[in-house]
Amino acid sequence: AEQRALIERALVHETWFFRDVAPFDHLMELARARWLRRSAADPVRVLSAPCASGEEAWSIAATLLQAGLAPEAIAVEAVDLSGAMVGRAQAGVY
Repeated sequence: AEQRALIERALVHETWFFRDVAPFDHLMELARARWLRRSAADPVRVLSAPCASGEEAWSIAATLLQAGLAPEAIAVEAVDLSGAMVGRAQAGVY
């Protein structure tokens, strides 16, 4: 319990939608250049780590959708050490 409490206190929970625009611009270019024909059988897989409360993971998915990928061709996995932040991300309330 003490270790978990230390982890929760030591982590930086800073996150927001479309944080640092340059990586999302690059992701958009990459998606349009290479991945538009992907399908559910071969989705684009992106890992968002650490994800905090999920804003970056949502931003990744929104960027790929805006690039023209079909929803079923996108798989975004988001992980974080903070159970509290993962709980907020799972709730999906922003």
